[in-house]
Amino acid sequence: MKKLLIHITMAFCGLMLLACANQEETEATVNTHAPKLLLTQNGADFIMAHQDNVLIEKSLGKLRTAFNTAVEKPLEFPQPLDAGGGYSHETHKANYQNALTAATLYLLESDTSALAYAKEILIGYAAMYPNLSTHPEGKTQAPGKLFWQILNEEVSLVYLIQAFDAINSALSENERATIITGLFEPMVSFIKDESASTFNKIHNHAMWGVAGVGMAGYVLDHPEWVDAALNGGDKSGNSGYFKQIDQLFSPDGYYSEGPYYQRYALMPLVILAQAIEANQPEIKVLEYKDGVILKTIETTVQLSACNGYFFPLNDAVKAKSIETPELGYALPLVFDHSENPDLWVEVMKQNGNVVLTDALVGLHKKKCEPFKRNTLYIKDGPKGESGALAILRSDPFCGGTTALLKFGTHGMGHGHFDQLGILWYGHGNEILADYGAARYHNIPQKFGGRYLPENDTWANQTIAHNTLVVDENNQYGGDDDLADQHHGDGIYFINSDSIKAAAAKNNTAYPGINLQRHVALVTLEGLGAVTIDITTANSEQSHQLDLPFHYKGDIVFRKPAVQMEANQLTVLGKENGYQHLWLRGASETTKLAQSTLVNGNSFYTISTTATQPFKVLWAQTGANDPEANLLHQEALIYRSKEKSQTWVSVLEPHGDYNTIHEKTSGAATQISGLTAEENNGVLTLKITTVSSQEFQLEFELSENQNFNNPHISISKV
Repeated sequence: MKKLLIHITMAFCGLMLLACANQEETEATVNTHAPKLLLTQNGADFIMAHQDNVLIEKSLGKLRTAFNTAVEKPLEFPQPLDAGGGYSHETHKANYQNALTAATLYLLESDTSALAYAKEILIGYAAMYPNLSTHPEGKTQAPGKLFWQILNEEVSLVYLIQAFDAINSALSENERATIITGLFEPMVSFIKDESASTFNKIHNHAMWGVAGVGMAGYVLDHPEWVDAALNGGDKSGNSGYFKQIDQLFSPDGYYSEGPYYQRYALMPLVILAQAIEANQPEIKVLEYKDGVILKTIETTVQLSACNGYFFPLNDAVKAKSIETPELGYALPLVFDHSENPDLWVEVMKQNGNVVLTDALVGLHKKKCEPFKRNTLYIKDGPKGESGALAILRSDPFCGGTTALLKFGTHGMGHGHFDQLGILWYGHGNEILADYGAARYHNIPQKFGGRYLPENDTWANQTIAHNTLVVDENNQYGGDDDLADQHHGDGIYFINSDSIKAAAAKNNTAYPGINLQRHVALVTLEGLGAVTIDITTANSEQSHQLDLPFHYKGDIVFRKPAVQMEANQLTVLGKENGYQHLWLRGASETTKLAQSTLVNGNSFYTISTTATQPFKVLWAQTGANDPEANLLHQEALIYRSKEKSQTWVSVLEPHGDYNTIHEKTSGAATQISGLTAEENNGVLTLKITTVSSQEFQLEFELSENQNFNNPHISISKV
């Protein structure tokens, strides 16, 4: 009997051990396929437990709405035929976005219909992808298979691998194997190996490639893919994620192609950073290059006007703002790691597209504080030694003016020839504007949604910007490669309560001509906050010098009188962008010009003088534009022919224009006189007001000054 009991006990223990072993094996299997990227089960549980948080509630609502909208239509996998904006392009784009939407919803809510939908998309592409050849529209770019350019292929991988990660634990072994072998293995091979020239490039396109391949490596347990993503296809470190960070982002977090492409490069930058942090925390990726990843997120937000729209530098689509979905990924990361996370709650609310990830854990404990846009000197170049952007703000919110001075790197293939160019905003509205890119993004009728020919013939030309043009030529002769080798240099930068100012020089844009630009925000009694803009050109030879101001608003006053073309418009020039400008009229020679604009609810007067006489030309876009591709833009162009010239403009906001109550006040400028004289390298500016007040301002024009303490004096005479 005792032996029987012993045998029964041993058998029972054996069964228990076997059961425990099976349970451990099952748990190990589940853990192997548990989410490894941005949203884990712990993060999902937190989010569902805090649905009453306004940010989480809004994002969940958008997720559910997007899924419900998607399932109303039958799934389609059309043969890839179209470029951006076309039917096949937009269908495949919607599919990968909807796959991630459905998969995320399943992870959050265990919605089996969402699981089935995500699986159907992934399995559909697993059946389709191995049979695809390169895209028929891939003519001017490195082609993809699903999409006309490899960039879109890389983006699709970033989305699809996240979708797979979210539902991986719910897949059968057969489903998992089908998706991996049919979709991810050939897609990774195509991006990493067959398109190696793009994958190993230092460019935002490659940033998406390394993000997709790296995340796929983590999820599918391919460390060699991760290594290629982080250190380049040959694992040498001469390309890949870390080299991209080294070369593309300055120590201050500025991306060389400008804010529009910065927000685009930001998404793969931060997604892969979070994947690395989750899977290889020992790398300490967020500390890399002195924490530049988090700096880049903050800089991206600072590179917007107070209305949220990004400064439209270089090839920028001007409709982009901080509501962009890419920031929906980035903002939770900086919130999670910020020393003052409360500031980022407000920005996430403004963004309105916050992606639900583990980075939001702890959100319920935070309060909302107003986010301030600051006066900044943002260094450019890999080591911060290639010029800068200076952003001067009279108010951290939307109550004043903002001036931007650009003198950094050219911006690679998306750069414009606009060294020492300025932008100027009043109450968040563009007053002195940048055209941005010539492109109707994703509109097939307009060159397939790609950059228009006018992007090269107008938008990136020097005359299309608020900067000096010499002899109707482009800076650097319009040569992108040459421009990429040069940059401007800062002379000084001040950020004090009484004055905010920056100055820069460029002696390479036009051979033999030394250029400077000084911009200062000052407050003068009776005038309020005004902006002083100084442009100097010095040469041994005489040149035609054109200083354009591309303005937004309606001119309500100007002097001197402009003789308008009454019957027939003439083209301003033959090439370098001038061929796209109609000459509307011109003034006689003068030493003082004033133009008052109304824009929104305010008036703005540009009062300009110079050390030598000049003419005022009034021009507008539209010439030699048979396809009506150019947007309407007007410009004042100050023209003279001299060896040396210094222009000084006072940009003055004033008055109130209330159309609702039909009231107007302060519509006239308060400046009645303006003179400029240069002696011994010092510019003396005298401003006289209509109330007979006189101010004298002095600016030293030396290229070599104390960077933090230049000679600028302001006095009331």
